[in-house]
Amino acid sequence: MLNDIFKSIDEKVREEIGKITQEKEEALLALENNYKAELAKRQQLARELLQKKADREIDEQQKKLELEARFSVQEAKHQMMEDVYQKALAKLSQLSDGELKKILTKLVRTLPRGLEGKVRAGKRTAPLLKHLLDRKSV
Repeated sequence: MLNDIFKSIDEKVREEIGKITQEKEEALLALENNYKAELAKRQQLARELLQKKADREIDEQQKKLELEARFSVQEAKHQMMEDVYQKALAKLSQLSDGELKKILTKLVRTLPRGLEGKVRAGKRTAPLLKHLLDRKSV
């Protein structure tokens, strides 16, 4: 009879140990799941932060490249204008006074009446322009 009581107590202890072990395993599993969920959240947040940082850096580089491209285009335009100006100046310098007067006359005729302003001219063109502009204003 005592053996039966001990067996009964032993079974109840084993059942309790089994319940405790099962509860422990469930608690550990819940903790592990919580840890995994928290880890996944943190990893996602880290990915998002890195993505935002990468996007900002890409935007900055893209703006920098666009600015450099615009500057290059402006520099090329400026150089082209300078080349055209130098070529035009060289051709104008080679014209005779008669040819220069014809060109200046055509330019002055295209100016609207009543236009005011200043014209910069060299020694050679100043007298011709003065004469033409004085005649146009009359």
